[in-house]
Amino acid sequence: MTGTGANIEPRNLPLEEQRLILRAALERGLAGREAALAWLPQADIDSMQFESLKVLPQLYDRLRTEGIEDPLLPRLKGLKKRVWLSNQLLFRAASEAICHLQQAGIDVMVIKGLAMVVGYYGDYSQRSMGDADLLVRCEDARKACEVLSRRGWTSEYADAEDPRRSEWAFQHGHAAHLLNSQGKDLDLHWNLLVWRVGPEVDEDFWAASNEASFGGRKVRILNPADQLLHICVHGTDLAPICWISDAVVVLRSTPNLDWDRLLTQAQKRNLALMVGNALLHVRHEFANLVPSQVMTELLRLRVPIFERCEYRALTIPRGRAFGLRMLFRFLCLSRGMNLLDWMRLIPGFLCVEFKVPSKSQLPAAFFRKTAEEIVGCFVRRSRRAARDVQGSASIPCAPNSNG
Repeated sequence: MTGTGANIEPRNLPLEEQRLILRAALERGLAGREAALAWLPQADIDSMQFESLKVLPQLYDRLRTEGIEDPLLPRLKGLKKRVWLSNQLLFRAASEAICHLQQAGIDVMVIKGLAMVVGYYGDYSQRSMGDADLLVRCEDARKACEVLSRRGWTSEYADAEDPRRSEWAFQHGHAAHLLNSQGKDLDLHWNLLVWRVGPEVDEDFWAASNEASFGGRKVRILNPADQLLHICVHGTDLAPICWISDAVVVLRSTPNLDWDRLLTQAQKRNLALMVGNALLHVRHEFANLVPSQVMTELLRLRVPIFERCEYRALTIPRGRAFGLRMLFRFLCLSRGMNLLDWMRLIPGFLCVEFKVPSKSQLPAAFFRKTAEEIVGCFVRRSRRAARDVQGSASIPCAPNSNG
């Protein structure tokens, strides 16, 4: 069933302070300078949201380029150095993992932060990362996990009580989280997009990928149009300031971006609303980077009813829509299945989603998650009520006309 055009509407827009930081870090010339001068007097790094800190290394370089002096600069410089050191250690661990995988005959693609540093930023200190993300083909997933396990990486499935759990993960999941002896995080993906999984889903991503150099080794990196699509879709789960800077860097680095490919991929994968919402964010802050005809084409696309419902579920804040997100993941995974296969899929899928080692622990996990959702709902309502009371108390009463 197909709905009408995309009718994209902005959701989860950046906060005003985040907009200032983005413009100060990424805008060139007078606009960026004015944003920086507007933000610096009110800047408070100690109380700043964690997501906003990720853009500060770029902001430091922009302030230096513009010749802006401020007492905050030494702290920004220290933050930039800390990001550089952390990324050096992370890249070393990822490089060793890539070496082991390639020696085993497994093709490797670097994605997310690694890809952005290698293909676009070109500077270890510009892009903060918490972990390294690698992509292998679906058919290589099990072998890749085994190779890394033999080399000291510990998988989240290593302690599974039910040996079928790892098999369920390869069938129903999209990635495995691993740790090495130094505590460095590695996410090994066998599907690029968490919402679109399957054995052959990513073949055209691999076919159009480019070659890049990583730690002296040749790896694959997404085509720029696919990189932008990945940023847009992954950004659905993140605060806008976390991914808008990546989108801007890709767009500025690729003036001849293949917009037709981006639109085709978005429509093919039923991701037009996710991509359109993300591009609307970028256009809202940096209007000249996204051509108006691209937005026009997105608005013309016929969007299936399922995609509309999925999009609305995924743009609800993560803590408030666990059940809905899980439902749509299951519906995507079970498309085309008969009733018997559908029933067989449920136990393994739930074990992967709830991250429990066996089916016997599902009831406890379900009740625990339900309790967390209920408590979280009450906490959010209490905070909202407290803000409303505080806000009403600060409004002066109107004078009594009878007094």
